[in-house]
Amino acid sequence: MTDEESPFVITLYDKDFVRQGWLGDPESVVAVPVHNGIGDASITVGSGNAKLPLLMERGARVTIEYQGEYLIGGKVRAKKGQGPSLNGSMTFTVVDDFRLFHRISGWPVPTAALNAQTSEYHTLSGPAETVVKAAVTANAINRLGEPVTVGPDLGRGDNITTAFRFHPLADRLFPAVDTAGIGVTVRQQGSGLIVDCYTPQLHPRTLTEAGGVVTEWEWDQAEAEATDVIVGGQGEGTLRTFVGYTDPALAEAIGERIEVFRDARDSGVGDVYGERAAETFAETAQKSGLSVKLSETSVFRYGGPGGVRVGDRVSLEVGAGLTITDTLRSVAISWTRSNGLEVVPAIGEISDNTDQELAQAIATVAAGVRDLRRK
Repeated sequence: MTDEESPFVITLYDKDFVRQGWLGDPESVVAVPVHNGIGDASITVGSGNAKLPLLMERGARVTIEYQGEYLIGGKVRAKKGQGPSLNGSMTFTVVDDFRLFHRISGWPVPTAALNAQTSEYHTLSGPAETVVKAAVTANAINRLGEPVTVGPDLGRGDNITTAFRFHPLADRLFPAVDTAGIGVTVRQQGSGLIVDCYTPQLHPRTLTEAGGVVTEWEWDQAEAEATDVIVGGQGEGTLRTFVGYTDPALAEAIGERIEVFRDARDSGVGDVYGERAAETFAETAQKSGLSVKLSETSVFRYGGPGGVRVGDRVSLEVGAGLTITDTLRSVAISWTRSNGLEVVPAIGEISDNTDQELAQAIATVAAGVRDLRRK
């Protein structure tokens, strides 16, 4: 698609969600939607672009469509430029509105003032979709009055239990929601945001080199990290409750026992021990990952009718008789005037991007520290 127009439709809004018009003539666009995570986009325009003042406005918002579908939307969170002015450019980073789950906290008593928090935790249990929308309604909508709505609750996903004590919503909702089998979106709609859920689908075709779809691939796998989970419940010292869970089939398969501890002192509602154990087994399960470059063909494309999307389960043939099936976690869709369109998905939990791995590791440690500070 070299020397052709950008495949993206980019719309600009002010901080109050008032439409300001389309952005034309970008030099390059890289959009990275993420399944149950914060996606982003990088947009580069020439220093003479007529819409540059709108992008420079504090709180400016951008939505990006691809294949006729909503891809990413959010605020411009970073800006940088380079010159001289005659052939200079400006690059804007748009962070997806999924960051709502990272910027809003779950209060122990969302309906009370900060000096009237009479409960230690706010515990929510039920289908994952119900819990997500209840947490958003209690804290973002009712407590803060954010311009946010939630879609109809269809009760999708397995049951989960979460407990909030000023934790960012994301800390307690994910990866439990992901493990429960649903995806969550936060998208601009009208004069605000709407939170809704979806059920990931299995892409019907196995992607192969012979089919002309797969041009390059790298694959890696990491073994499971737990066969036994010890869950520590409420109580202190010798009065504290401990419950053990074992996956004997996994222990047999890998030929060893691996014990890990999971804290559950924050809640005593329902089968919190079993749910925490299930979450831990899911978080520490065997993980595989693919770095793949794909060529769009008549039988494969990202988005649109019959297209693959983040959250889908995708199968890829990576050798004679070896097929890997995992979740399409993210996809980098990039376009430049000189190189045209390129689609690079990341399938599974492992990425060859060391910066991403480091960021994930830091995020995990930070979440643990935040949890300790709130106890």
